[in-house]
Formats: sequence, structure tokens, C-alpha cells
Amino acid sequence: MLFRRERIFILDFFTLADGRIANLLQFGLINGKFLLADPSTWQGKAEAEDKASGDVSHLVKRAEDSVSKIKKIKGIKVKTLKGLNDPKSLVAIAKQHKATVLTTDPELKQSLTNLPVILLNELYEALKPAYLPGSEVMVKVLKKGKTADEGIGYIEGGIKVVINGGAKYLGKDIWVVVIGSLDTSVGRLIFAQPKYTEIQ
Repeated sequence: MLFRRERIFILDFFTLADGRIANLLQFGLINGKFLLADPSTWQGKAEAEDKASGDVSHLVKRAEDSVSKIKKIKGIKVKTLKGLNDPKSLVAIAKQHKATVLTTDPELKQSLTNLPVILLNELYEALKPAYLPGSEVMVKVLKKGKTADEGIGYIEGGIKVVINGGAKYLGKDIWVVVIGSLDTSVGRLIFAQPKYTEIQ
């Protein structure tokens, strides 16, 4: 378990609307009491922050789905509070309850300098598999690469895998062995080769 039991966490609207938070909590990595933004404030918050799209019903629906899932998770207590969508009120509530804020907003994290804040994206990055050389992973070869024998596939998290000698497995799920990786501006890139070689 990453955190001791019965810690208090605050989830703002956009963290709930992100959808990933419910999946994360289902693993049991974080337990305790969760203070959620009052549902009556969601529509207004979404409209204020997402003026360009106009229709924000999909965000509200995702937040509702997240809350429904979170309430069913063993070891988690849920309470809704008004004020969590206003930064000043959020700070006051967090200090009052000595709570940790879970958010998807990097700017909010920067502004809460005197409070414990966990950025959801950073947490997901930390939990990603390392895929060190020698690691084995199943991947579906979706297309050919830049060279004639390369195959391209993707694994969990949208990580691109370049498979040396993978072109002949196009459309198939195969086990590959990682031979290296590269962090690029658009994410991690994995280099691999098939674990097994077809007998001609």
C-alpha cells in the first residue's frame, strides 16, 4: 500500500471527470476518506472551464460514473462538500482536514505550495512498468515500420514498440523481448525483437 489508511484526500471535479482516478483506486493503492466536489456544482464548473466546446454533459457523466465506482470500493469513505471547485475554499478545506489534494491540474499543484498535492499524471508515470532490457511483453503487430523487416505495435499507456524482425508477424499477437528504450518528446519508445523465431 502506498499510503497509510484513513488519510483524507480531496478530489476536484476535473479529477473525477478524468475517469482514471476510479480505476486507480480500485487497485487498493490508496485508501482513506475522500472529499468530493458537490455534484450540484459540476455543471457550472465544467461550463466555466470549457467554454469552447459548449456541451459539457460528457464531463459531468464521466464524473458521475467515477463517483459511482469509487463508492463501491472497499476501504474508501466518500463525502461531498461544497466549495471544492473554488481554489480559495479548496485550500481552506484542505488545511482544515489536513488533506492531500489529488488533481489533474498542474497549475493547481503549483499554486498549492503549502499543501500536499499529488498530480494524477505524475502518479501514473511513476506506476508505469520500466520495460528494462530483457523484459518480455505481449504486443500486437499493427503495421510495418520504416525498414522492411520492422513491425510496429503499442502496449498499455500508448507506448510505441518498434520490433526488429516484426514485419512478418503483421496482425498477430507475439511475445517480444525488450532490447532498449528511448524517452522522446512524445513519450517513451521501446525497441524489441520477437522472443520466438518461426521455423521456415
